[in-house]
Amino acid sequence: MPRPITAANKGTLYAIGKGDLKINVPDESVPVILKDVFYSTQINLTIVSVGHIVKAKKSVLFEDDYCFIMKK
Repeated sequence: MPRPITAANKGTLYAIGKGDLKINVPDESVPVILKDVFYSTQINLTIVSVGHIVKAKKSVLFEDDYCFIMKK
């Protein structure tokens, strides 16, 4: 059953799956695993929740045009 998700622009997307997402982070020997990530075919990009990164025990820093994911 598709699950509605409200996007930043207040639009609605529908998730058709849920699982773990492995992302490789420079300078990390072990990939970051984000738990319970939703999957939707309605979007062409991978959008990662900052809240999920923080739950994975990482810090997030936005600077200029970059997003840095680091150990706490």
